[in-house]
This record gives sequence, C-alpha cells and structure tokens, in this order.
Amino acid sequence: MALSLYGRLRVYAYFAIMNVLIRLWKRKGLPRRGILPPDANIDPTITGLNVQSSVSRRKITINVFYPPGRMPGDGGENLPVHLNIHGSGFCLDVFPTEAEFSAYIALNAHCVVIDTDYAKAPHNPYPAAYHDVSDVVQYIREHPSGDWDLSRLTIGGTSSGGALALAVAAQLPKGVLKSVTTFYPLVDVVAATNEESIRVRKIPEGGIGHPLDLWERSRMMEGYSLNVVDFEDPRFSPVHAPAEAFPPVTIITGDCDPLFPGMQALAKKLRAAGNDYEEMIIVDAGHGWERMVTPGDTRWEKLRDEALSYFVSRIRKSWST
Repeated sequence: MALSLYGRLRVYAYFAIMNVLIRLWKRKGLPRRGILPPDANIDPTITGLNVQSSVSRRKITINVFYPPGRMPGDGGENLPVHLNIHGSGFCLDVFPTEAEFSAYIALNAHCVVIDTDYAKAPHNPYPAAYHDVSDVVQYIREHPSGDWDLSRLTIGGTSSGGALALAVAAQLPKGVLKSVTTFYPLVDVVAATNEESIRVRKIPEGGIGHPLDLWERSRMMEGYSLNVVDFEDPRFSPVHAPAEAFPPVTIITGDCDPLFPGMQALAKKLRAAGNDYEEMIIVDAGHGWERMVTPGDTRWEKLRDEALSYFVSRIRKSWST
C-alpha cells in the first residue's frame, strides 16, 4: 500500500507505542481469561524452540504444549498435532499470551499444540508473517518428535492468526493438513476497511467484544501491506484462493465483527464448491469477544464455553476423515 512519508511515520509510531505497552503488560505473566480453572497449568511443556526463517536471519519462536499427564518421549501413544497462530492485527507483539488457549486445546483435544510466533509489521510487513508460518509447518513436518502423529496435523488461529492459517493451508498439498479451525479470521485485507465493513451493525448494549474501529483497522492494514503489489494474492487475502485448495474449514465469529462480511464471502465460496465448511455465529458479539467475558456473566460464559467446545470438536472430527 503506497503511503506518504507522514503515513509511514504514523504507522511506525503508533505500533511502536502499542508494543511498548504490550511489553509492559506481558511482564505480569501469562494472562488468564477464564477458559481454564485458575489452578490449571498453562505453562508450555517445551519453551523457546527456534525455527530458522527460510527467507531471512529471523528466528521464529515456538512453544509446545502436551496434554496433562503426557511428556515428550514418555512412551505413550502418538498424539495428533495442532498448530496455533495468535492474533495480532499483524502488528502487535503479543506472543506468547495465548498460552491458556493452547493449553485448553491440548487438554480437551488431547493433542500436542505448537504455539508459534511470527514476524510483525510494519518492520516486517507482508509476506514475512506468511513465510514464518509456512516455515513452522515445514519444520513440524521435517522434525517431528517420535510421539507426534503427523497424519493428524491441523492448523488454526484467531483474527490475523486465522488469516495466516487459512493462507498457508490453501498453499499446501491436499492432505497435509486435516483442517483449519479459526476464530474471526481476517480473510480479505482490502474488505477489512471497505464500506461493507463499516456498515456491520454495532455491538448493542449487553453485547461483548472489541469494536475494532475503522481507524485501528486502517493502521493495521497499512502496516501489513506496505510491500504488497497484488492485493488479490491468496497468500495475502486467503478469500482469493481456489475453494478446492482448502481442507475442511471452521469459522467462529460474532455478527458485530467488522471482518464479518469477508468471512461470509469465503463461506459462500466454500459452500458453493461443496467444501466441508461449518461456522458458529454469535449474535451481539464483536471481535475478540470470547476473551472479554466478565467472570460471573453466565450468558457469555455459556456461549464462550460452547464456542470453545465446538472449536475442539471440529478439530477432533477432522482427524477421523
């Protein structure tokens, strides 16, 4: 995206400030959002593994979660593997704050979860993050632990992480991944700031979620797309990938999310092609809604628990197909 000098300075300054605040926040330790009991262990089983980028000197950090009662090399049955990709608006350095989510998947799907970082814009704009996630998938395939069952390899993520999961999945040979399971993925970067996204209904009173306003979305898209020439490249916006390129896809989203129209465009495309596509749409919910539930709010606790259970069930179902 062509930006003026002022536009570039604005993007770099905004995310520099935001990432300073995020680093201060992360000093408090791994955040808990109530999806696991307060006494549940959410520390990774293996921390700080580094994957070498194939296109730069970058090291990509991954953490590995085993289900409770299992450890690497313990002689137990081989476990399926799920790759989790966190949301960040492509620009926010929030890794590894989805540890609780990764631990939840490991526990409830009874699988190994690999939680990966990736390069952030604007210092590392597209295609850096795409390449990082692709490199991690390749690393998993080439360096599996002896107790990993790569015939049951899945991928998923939230927001920008969901976008990267879809983009990478659509470029891999069919059969490598059993499924892509996502929360509110950004599937069309251009549509994220168009008129249709602005017309999405606002979160009503009693609703929940981040409004992800136009100014914020615009800065994220500017930062991520600094080097983009082809805005219909499916590695950039996975909605443009051929429908037949995707494994089974699941999207969980709120109907007040400004990214909702893009998700529905992908859903329409996948359904028309006869793909295994399923969705859960949460009424009155915005972006990131499931991590903003107030303890004791029974309505939203129930919906969050149902959504998380559905997320895991779709992963598990794909292993048997």
